[in-house]
Amino acid sequence: MIITYTNVLKGVIPSVVVGAGTDLPQNLTNDDFSTTYEASSPNSMQVSFGSTGTINYFACAGIELASPDTTNAFIRVFDGPESSANLVASVEFNRNRPVVVTFEARSFTDLRVKFESRIGNPLVTYCAAGMSFEVPNNGENAGYSRAPYRRGVKQRTTVNSIAAPISTLSKAVPLKGSLSLSNMKNDFTFGVWQDFLDFAAAGNYWFVQERASESDLSNNSAYMCYNLKGNDVKAHPQTRTLNNINATWDVFNGL
Repeated sequence: MIITYTNVLKGVIPSVVVGAGTDLPQNLTNDDFSTTYEASSPNSMQVSFGSTGTINYFACAGIELASPDTTNAFIRVFDGPESSANLVASVEFNRNRPVVVTFEARSFTDLRVKFESRIGNPLVTYCAAGMSFEVPNNGENAGYSRAPYRRGVKQRTTVNSIAAPISTLSKAVPLKGSLSLSNMKNDFTFGVWQDFLDFAAAGNYWFVQERASESDLSNNSAYMCYNLKGNDVKAHPQTRTLNNINATWDVFNGL
């Protein structure tokens, strides 16, 4: 499991080099989900985000590229113009959940991302890139709620005189996420976990990907988190070198 804790694309205005539409390019990095960017060309769009410092992930929260009934869609990350020599990482997926592309930490002279759709013009909302960390012990203790595979929906059904359903109203609601990390060492608790809490508490969005280094995301395991609600660090009952960590937040999984 990885968790992102920086975003170097905040405030960046990218350039759409292939498939430029009429929407504002800054919509691609805006964290307001009422803004989107739709490509003018079917099936493919390429975006230049410019040079970066050291990063190890690229993420996209809102996408309309894929369908489980069609061939998988792709997101490909390049350093510079599209070529096999410049390809850094690529993932495929078949559902429009948030996608996180991971790679070895590196700087980019020109971070370019290609979105390949199988259902029409690519539509993208909120891209981020920066640093992520891998959670010790994988972060999936017993009872961990697998947010990528749930549905945030509240339904109300009207029934007739014999209690048979006649109509249903559905409303999308935020999913609740939580993470419990047992037996964490002090260097993690007082190091990168504090950096993550600083980032989340400042109102930034962050991503969780359950499978840290998987290139085939046909069963994509990523989701976006926001609204850090609770966080706690408790001393281990037997040693001061270990801690038990808990945190809760809201989740957007795109489904």
